[in-house]
Order: sequence, then C-alpha cells, then structure tokens
Amino acid sequence: TSLMIALLGKLSGVDQKVLMLDTFAGMPDPSSYDLYRTGGELAPPQGQIEALRRQIATLGLEERVEVHQGLFAETFARFRDRPLQFSFVHIDANIYQSTLEACEFTIPRVAPGGAVIFDDYNALCDLGARLAIDKCLSDCAAKPAPLAECSAYLTL
Repeated sequence: TSLMIALLGKLSGVDQKVLMLDTFAGMPDPSSYDLYRTGGELAPPQGQIEALRRQIATLGLEERVEVHQGLFAETFARFRDRPLQFSFVHIDANIYQSTLEACEFTIPRVAPGGAVIFDDYNALCDLGARLAIDKCLSDCAAKPAPLAECSAYLTL
C-alpha cells in the first residue's frame, strides 16, 4: 500500500513523504486483549527489507519513501522532534498496544480533511485493535465508518 501511494503521488506530481513502519520481525507479544494473536506472528520472510528497498529504487521512490524497522514506540520516539502532519494514515497493527501507540501518535497529527484507515477495526480475531482505536477516539466526535469486511475509516 505504501509503495502504491508513493508511486501515485509521484505520477500525479504530489509533493509527499511516505513513512513505512513495521517490526519486520512479526508482531510483538500480545496483551490479554489479543486472544487470537501470538508474538512473532505474521513475520515476513528473510530479506524483506532489502527486497523492499530494491522495489523502492526500481520505482524511483527513494526520495519519497522512508522505511523504519522496529516497534512503534521506538520509532515514534525518534519522530518526536519532526513537525509531522499526515494527510493519510493506514494503521494495520492487529494488536492492542501497537494499535494504541499508532493511534495516539498519528491521529493528533492528521491534517483537517485527512483520513485514517483502520485495517483491523472489525476483524473478529483482532478485538484488541478495535479496543485501542475506540479508546483513542473516546473523546472524538468522529467515529470510524465501515470500509470493507474488517476495515474502517475516519476522516478528520
């Protein structure tokens, strides 16, 4: 999704930076809210980051895409001094803590008219993600709307 967004921006002449954040090692240990998830689940194959960097180079997106490996909390700590404002956020973290961290960092930085996609909002096996999203949005007038079978979106 990130590469597609970056490529569409390039082809449309949109000045943008796409930030890709992932552990690239599978999910961290889940909480008690994440009954159907296990630590390390969804780990990509070896060499995924290198393959991704080759794709970025092949598409000529080196100036548009930043790849950040690690836990969200660690990556967001490195972003604290950057004046980030997002027009589009796609949160696909599956578990409570990671989803909460992603929501707490990104949603306050979404520009008016921007959108947030919650990949796991209505997924039966990802109740923790739904709880984290609802907790983060508890004081917000806007609520996620269904997007697809298990996803939802929010415009701000």
